[in-house]
Amino acid sequence: MGGIVVKEALNISHVDIPRFDNIRDSVFAILFLAVPHRGSDAVPLISVVASIANVAAKGTGVSLITGGVRSDLVKSLKRGSPRIMKIVNDFKKFTGTIKIYSFTEQDAIRGKNSLVGVPFLFSPKI
Repeated sequence: MGGIVVKEALNISHVDIPRFDNIRDSVFAILFLAVPHRGSDAVPLISVVASIANVAAKGTGVSLITGGVRSDLVKSLKRGSPRIMKIVNDFKKFTGTIKIYSFTEQDAIRGKNSLVGVPFLFSPKI
């Protein structure tokens, strides 16, 4: 989710130019590692884990400090959700000369049923 936050921060830096121009002007490259750029099909599982984390944290007082996991943000990570697609489309407008590198797991390794750390580089203005 950190990569999505970075995209939104840069989007905001272009809209609120005087306030965040130092951030916008300082970024010349971004390296994304396993960012679900267009959302994820794992949102139902993540929602369950978030609920468990919130319940577990409630008794410890940690939720008072951190505020817990926001289920609305988790749900917005669903593949193709309007919120995530807006972030993606706005980010494409504002990338300009920023060099973008994104590494994702692309190929399964023999003997494994899932994708396991075989990097794939993709860049066309994610």
